[in-house]
This record gives sequence, structure tokens and C-alpha cells, in this order.
Amino acid sequence: MTCASLAGAGSAQASTVTLGSALTDPSLASVTFGNASTLVQTSLTGRTTVAPITGTVINWKVLGASGGPLKLQIVHPVGGGSFIAAGTSSPGTITGTGVLSFTSHLRINAGDLIGIQSTAGTDRIALTPSSPAGTNYDYWIPPLADGAAGRAPTSNSNPRELGLQATVATDCTVPDLKGTKLGAAQTAVTDAGCTNGIVNRPTKKRARKRAKFVVAQSVGAGSTVEGLTPVDLTLGKKPKKKKG
Repeated sequence: MTCASLAGAGSAQASTVTLGSALTDPSLASVTFGNASTLVQTSLTGRTTVAPITGTVINWKVLGASGGPLKLQIVHPVGGGSFIAAGTSSPGTITGTGVLSFTSHLRINAGDLIGIQSTAGTDRIALTPSSPAGTNYDYWIPPLADGAAGRAPTSNSNPRELGLQATVATDCTVPDLKGTKLGAAQTAVTDAGCTNGIVNRPTKKRARKRAKFVVAQSVGAGSTVEGLTPVDLTLGKKPKKKKG
């Protein structure tokens, strides 16, 4: 019999990548979309706009928004200057014009971009009046739709910064942790880009004292999972070596 404990659990989380605006440029000001549309920051000086890894968008943020609701979209290039919507979030309800944050669970592949989909032309989001060379956003009217054929942007020459940001948690491959001590196991979890979960220990005092080694893990060794998937560990006494 075991009990769950967070004691000794590592605090490190899966590695993350931030896409889009830092949302700190003082010239970012609220403007209308003008039409129901999808806007995508294709380049932004000093920032990452194209996903460098495959993972999961765990949250997204907007600035200067009103109206809506707005939705985050994963936008995937399909060649020939065309793009498709590869996933759309639940609606983000707008409650103010400051920085708003929404949780999500959208898969994103290396090479994909993030976009914002408006509901109506009167919806608003922050844009800079201009930006340095190397900054651009594209837009599609009407908005991109999941499952629809690829389309080229309605306009692809807009040198302004969009008040949109998303955080991507990288996937991880879970190592074999059985037979290792707790500290070493938790280090291996975080080194692999995974997340430490709860630690299960025996309830009986004597067994608990001897429980220093991992005897079971909640995610199998060699499994590739989303980076924020917790890996729970069960501790027991040192396993006996197999004969032969």
C-alpha cells in the first residue's frame, strides 16, 4: 500500500518556447480587424514566430482586444504560398483591453505558425503603427477554417507587430527510471524535458524507510508524450538482480 506525496518532487517543468510578440512595445495600440479574418505574424524582429519544435500550445495571450470572442489558430504552410488551419482553440472571452491569457491544448508541429481568428470586423486587437524591417503579418478574409483547402493570404505585406503570443511545451521521451534512486530519477525526468509528478511511497513506516528506489513509473520508458505530462514515481526497496 502506498501514499502519494509531493515531497522531494522536482519543480522543473518541461522546456517551453514562446512564439510571437513580447507584448511590451509601448506603441501597440488597439485597432479593429475590419473583417472576420485570420491574422498571422509571419516574422518579427528579435522574436520567434515559426515553431522550432513539435509540441503543444499550452497558453496564448492577446493585448488590446475587445469584442470577440477570439480564437487561436495553428497555421500550417502547405507549399506554393498556401496555408491551412491545423487546429483552432476554444473561444477566448474578452474581458478587458490589457494582456489576457487563455489556456489551450493545441498540437503544433515544427514549421507551423500561430494566428488569431476574429468573430467580426468590429473585433479589436493591438497592432504597432509600424515596425522595423523584417517584421510582417499576413491575413486571410474570410478566416482560415480547419479541414478546408489551403489558401494563399489575402494580404502578405503588413510590416506591423501583432499583439499575440503563445507558449509551446516541447514533447519529451520518458527515460527508464526503474531501479534508480529518487533524486537521480527526477533529474533524468527533467533532463529529458519531461515533468516530475507525484511520488508514491509505502504507508508502513519500515517499508517507507527502505523505499529509496523507483519500482514503477506512470509513463512507460521510451514513450514520447507532451512535455507537461507528469511522470509519477512509485518507490520501494532496491530490486533484486535477476539471475543469469
